[in-house]
Amino acid sequence: MATGLTVSFDGQYAEFPSEVKNALSDYVMTGHPMGHFLTSVASNNLFQAIAYADDLNIHRLKLYVQWFYNVAPSGCHGSKENVKTWQAHRGLAGLET
Repeated sequence: MATGLTVSFDGQYAEFPSEVKNALSDYVMTGHPMGHFLTSVASNNLFQAIAYADDLNIHRLKLYVQWFYNVAPSGCHGSKENVKTWQAHRGLAGLET
């Protein structure tokens, strides 16, 4: 696993539910697959993200998009292909090997 690297949820992102923080951290650090909703957000598929969102996460959709854009490594989001490649390379852990 990548050493010395962490995933930030400071400021406005601190309100993310712990399950979401864990899923995003695991995805960024190791490429671990996320659920359908977060995968759709990372893949830049708004229609699918809305379809998969539950009542709580639909209200946080803008924050999740902002987190990917402002905090997450650029290679881990933006398209379905980027997400698949990130997972195949095991996230940041794979980049360090």
